[in-house]
Amino acid sequence: MDESLYTILVVDSGLERRVAFKSLFSDCYQVVLAENGEQALHMLESELLFDLVILGENMSVVSNFDVLKSVHHACRYKDTPVLMIANSVDVDDEVRALKLGVADYIHRPFDPVVLRLRVKNTLKQAELLKQLITLADTDYLTGLNNRRSFATMFDRVWRRSARTNSRVSLAILDIDFFKRFNDRYGHAEGDKALKKVSEVLREHFRRATDFVARYGGEEFVILCTDIEAKELDHQLAKTVQAIEALQLPHESSNVSKWLTVSVGVAVVNAADGVTEKLFKHADRSLYAAKSSGRNCVLRHSEALEGGVVDELP
Repeated sequence: MDESLYTILVVDSGLERRVAFKSLFSDCYQVVLAENGEQALHMLESELLFDLVILGENMSVVSNFDVLKSVHHACRYKDTPVLMIANSVDVDDEVRALKLGVADYIHRPFDPVVLRLRVKNTLKQAELLKQLITLADTDYLTGLNNRRSFATMFDRVWRRSARTNSRVSLAILDIDFFKRFNDRYGHAEGDKALKKVSEVLREHFRRATDFVARYGGEEFVILCTDIEAKELDHQLAKTVQAIEALQLPHESSNVSKWLTVSVGVAVVNAADGVTEKLFKHADRSLYAAKSSGRNCVLRHSEALEGGVVDELP
């Protein structure tokens, strides 16, 4: 545990107490100070990323409980621990804080050595939890997100897009004739191929709003927001080309002497649609891509009825 890599946000209205906190922790951690709840919320919404939040005395309209709720409601901070330090023993406040998910509730006066150990132990526990979550959400073979993490992310993205009346794009990518590939070259080579395909996907979809996962077997999903249709079409076409350019031999394929993929993509306005519609359209597009010769991308056209699809150039 490299303590110098951790950044702590300390919120306290007293200048002397903030200086004391800085002195207590700055030899081990990166310490950022906020003098009230409003400033704390601003910092939490900035580009900075905090590993721990310490809430001391906060004499502002935005209370410590408001900050605590904001931390746990923010996607990127949902697993970030919060310590609350109280000036007096108030059982009701302590119960409320614990119900809201505070990691530790400390009463003044406290011993500085004990507080440092509490902070160290809290960060260590948070790191272990993060590692467990990563293991649970990661596909063991490819290192991509797995189906479980995709389901969580999809729900989060869909709800946010519905609130903002924005569009969600879903692409389903399937390796062409992969069963034949495994039968001919063996599962060890099949695993290598899956890893290679995953590397291409990781390289081509690196935006913060891109989410790539192995959905199962030889099938992958790409979830995108805040992207123009033409840009997504271009990225997917480049991805298909890049996978064939790997030149992984596939002599049992009816498409190419190299391993190839087919992609179906659909776009739905989250405020107007339902999740099943997006998956159904992407699935139908993938089926059409396979029926039309594979090694291509097909996009569902919402302007046409009956599941008609448009082939991308």
